[in-house]
Amino acid sequence: MNSSKHHGSSLDDFLKDQDLFEQTQALAIKEVAAWEQSEAAKPGEPHAAEDLSPANGRSSRYPHSPR
Repeated sequence: MNSSKHHGSSLDDFLKDQDLFEQTQALAIKEVAAWEQSEAAKPGEPHAAEDLSPANGRSSRYPHSPR
């Protein structure tokens, strides 16, 4: 018996079967980048974009990675 509470394939598998995986992933990356820019541009906020820059040893994709 399968101990997983999830049945069927993953969303990634479904999108690949429909030839939509790459397109969907590219759109998601663009939306996250736009959101990060809008968050960094908010007045009164610390400069999050500077904290997440690769020059500081961190990337926006993995903000909690060690420096």
